[in-house]
Parts: sequence; structure tokens; C-alpha cells
Amino acid sequence: MHSHLDSPGGNDDDDLPLLQFGMIGFDRGQRQQIESIVHALPKQTVIWRAGVIANADAWLVCGSKTRALPPSTSADNESLRILAGLPSEHAITLSLHEIDRPLAFSLPLNSPEMEPRFTFEVASPGSMQTVLKQFERCLWLLRSQFLLGKQLTEREMELKEAIYHVMHGGKLLAVMDFISWKIGMLPDTDPQQFKNAIWQKRPTEARTIPGNFLKTDVAQLRWIYAQHAARDVLPARYRHALIYLRQSPQVALSSLTDSHLLLIRELSKRPATLMNLAERTGLPCERITRDLASLYFAASLTTTPGKAARVDAGKAQQTHKPGPSSSRNPSNIFNSTLQHDDSTEGEDTTVAANLRPE
Repeated sequence: MHSHLDSPGGNDDDDLPLLQFGMIGFDRGQRQQIESIVHALPKQTVIWRAGVIANADAWLVCGSKTRALPPSTSADNESLRILAGLPSEHAITLSLHEIDRPLAFSLPLNSPEMEPRFTFEVASPGSMQTVLKQFERCLWLLRSQFLLGKQLTEREMELKEAIYHVMHGGKLLAVMDFISWKIGMLPDTDPQQFKNAIWQKRPTEARTIPGNFLKTDVAQLRWIYAQHAARDVLPARYRHALIYLRQSPQVALSSLTDSHLLLIRELSKRPATLMNLAERTGLPCERITRDLASLYFAASLTTTPGKAARVDAGKAQQTHKPGPSSSRNPSNIFNSTLQHDDSTEGEDTTVAANLRPE
């Protein structure tokens, strides 16, 4: 028999990813109406909240403010021009082939030739619920990564340098290789299966990741979990202690938003408390807290001066993802835990020392 780890318990809302939608071209009244409708919708698999366009997981676009642009002579990208909806905004141009997130257009459409995949009516709760469900289906991978990252973080103190298979109903959902730090996930999987899955510890021979599985890594899963957790996952000591930049975040550069880069730049200049960062960046505290949590789980932060990085702002914005042949030991990868929020003065407890070979 294979040893296995049961699904950890917890508040149901903690299992729901917090996804953000950005609104483009809507006036203030329309925005308030959309937010009010979304807030009142039942929260079944996702918690939706309005957010900054650049950080949003999906976009809602005002169809009446959208203009289809003539095809470009230099590229065959379909482009749209969306007029500003607020005095503080500017018109923007979207190249549909370059957009990496789902988007939907409100009716009526200004350009009859447009045939968008998703549409909705601003004043209709049923229409809004339908389009958000469509978004959720498009974002199945993000939702699955969130749940797997959540389980990974909660089980961190139990895991060893070994191979684990994530199983649901006899189906292999993921291979977690904590020897060579490779993770593979079954594509097109219902995220709820990850929520109810069990983790089976397997022999080294079971480390092979099927060829059709999607590849990811520990840092990326934990990053996605911290960015989309409904609850606050930043360790308590980071709310009052001086925060130092430890190293570049161990995730792809494309994962970093402008606010992440701004925080990295500020911390590369000198350490700061959370309130210092709010004063120096002008970012809202909620945004800073969430971004700091992501940087913490990506091994970038420390409250111990002796572990602070000695880098300039330019170098701080580069990322260095270790390859499979990296000689890193387990503590370099699993270097932060939620269980250690009560660290003692002057002690950095960001190493999960129990992740070890048997």
C-alpha cells in the first residue's frame, strides 16, 4: 500500500480562488452597477472582485465604446479601440491575438462586424453570472494551480524529498517530484477534483511525468496561491518588522506585475516596513500585502538582515529560475511556511527543515 495525505480541512471560502475582473470603457454608474451585481451573485467555485486592469484575470469591455480598427498592413492582428469611460482614463487599443486572458463585451456592440466569443448585458444578473462562469471555465488551469498550490503550502511540513501522485477517483491528476523539482498536471481537469484529491507517496521509479501533462514548478504554484488567496496569507511578522529583499523571485518575469516590480525596486534601495512601502509607493495596503505574500512565497523576502540581498534595482528585477539539474537543496525551494508566523525576534524561520530524504 502507498502512504497518502488526506485533503486538509478548512473554511470552504479558503478553497475558493479570488479572481479579479478589470473593466474597460465603462462609466462610473455602469461600474458600480456591475460591481453590485457581481457582489450579490452566489459564490460557488470562485470569488470575483473588481480590480486593476493590468492585474485582472479577465476583462469586461464596454461594447458601445469599442471600435474595430482596419487590418494592419504589417501584421494580421485584429485590433480594437476602446474609448475612455472615465475622465481619468485614456482610450486604449487591444490586439486580440496578443491578449492572454478571457474578455467579454457588453451589449449593444458599436461595431456590427464584431463577433466576440463572450457577451453580456450590464443590467442583467443572469447574463453577468453566465459570462463569469464562462470566464471560470477558461481559467480552469489557474484555478487548478491555485488549489494545488494551496495544498502544497498547507502540507509543506509533512512533505519529504520524494515523489507524490495527486489522485482523484483512481485518476492521476498531478506528479509532484520533490527530488528534481518537476511538477506535471493533467490538462483540462475540473479544478474541483484537485480540491478533493489525495496525495500518494510513491517510489522514485514513479517520477516520470506523462508527456501530455502541463509542466510547472513549486514556486509558480505557491505564487499563484498567494496572489489569489481569499484570506490574508502574509506572515504576521512582515506587518511590523523591517523587510529585506533576499533574492529575485523564483518565477517567470511575465508573472510580475508593475506593483511587484515597484516593491522589488524599493526594497532593493533599502529595507522597509509595510507602512514605509505604502508611503513610498502610494500603493493601497491591500495590494502591498498581497504582493508581499507572493514575493514571500517566491523566496524573495526576509526579515533577517544577514540574509538580505546585495543587489541593485536593475538586478533585482531579473528572475533566475533553477533548472532541473540545479544543485539546490530542499530548503532553498521550500523556504517559507504559513506555520511559522510566530517566529522569534531576530530569527528567520523560512526554512521547512523537515522536507528531507528518508
